[in-house]
Amino acid sequence: MSDSVSTGVTVGPDGTIYVAELTGFPFTPGAAQIYSIAPGTNTVSVFATGFTNLTDLAFGPDGSLYALSYDTTGILGPDVGGAIFRVSGSGVSENIFSAGLINPTGLAIGSDGSFYVTTNSRGAPGTGQVLRISAVPEPATWAMMIVGFGAIGVALRRSKRPARLITQQA
Repeated sequence: MSDSVSTGVTVGPDGTIYVAELTGFPFTPGAAQIYSIAPGTNTVSVFATGFTNLTDLAFGPDGSLYALSYDTTGILGPDVGGAIFRVSGSGVSENIFSAGLINPTGLAIGSDGSFYVTTNSRGAPGTGQVLRISAVPEPATWAMMIVGFGAIGVALRRSKRPARLITQQA
């Protein structure tokens, strides 16, 4: 049995409070949860499960809940890499970013959708930093962008055809 601690708290657009959990020793991967506290009734429920060592939560301008994991393999695991997860309204999570997130602890999201993450929280003094991670377009956005580039290419190709000169004989 491990003693967990609440590490991140945020309020959703509807007033629901969400709380992240960092599990205690032995820091079992997949054991951390996100709890929700309903406004008005203060009823506590498990909102999402399957996380490892959560440290913070934040809502983005798109209305999605994002969770920050300190170490996705567990604090005692071989790696030190964390991750940002997007959590759907039904509690299903998706890892959306992990590159360079070494022991992250703090998460904030700007109005433009950029993520701000504090990293190297367990490193040597003076090695901590704040990373800005630009918002990553959704797959549907990429598809529309590719279709748009294709349409522009077709239009440009048509407009560059050489003009045909028509001459009349007298």
